[in-house]
Amino acid sequence: MIPVLLGAPSDAAAAAGVLREVSAASLVGRDSPDLLPAVLTEIAVLVSGDTGVAHLAAALGTPVVALFGPTGSGAAAPRSAARRVMRHPVPCAPCFYRACPIDHPCMRGISPTPCGDEIDALLARTA
Repeated sequence: MIPVLLGAPSDAAAAAGVLREVSAASLVGRDSPDLLPAVLTEIAVLVSGDTGVAHLAAALGTPVVALFGPTGSGAAAPRSAARRVMRHPVPCAPCFYRACPIDHPCMRGISPTPCGDEIDALLARTA
């Protein structure tokens, strides 16, 4: 299974940084709103922040690992039995700030290994 990066053209620099560290395919800047639903139905698991894309994937039946930091996951998490919510508790969350004055410790504290474990659990469940 090959990871696929999705994103807007403005995400190209961040995607390039990821691609320097891991082997993945990239649709960054090439996916579009009319293509996105088809892409989401073809992937095994979506890992996403608290975005509309996570909710769309869940609605389409794609398993989702949703990363929550400045927003609260209680009422905002995608509605799906095949979803996991990842959080790193910090005293200031949820703050709902788009621009964090202290470098988003709530998001930076979400570690790759537990995220990978959640992905594996969802893949095992859907296999």
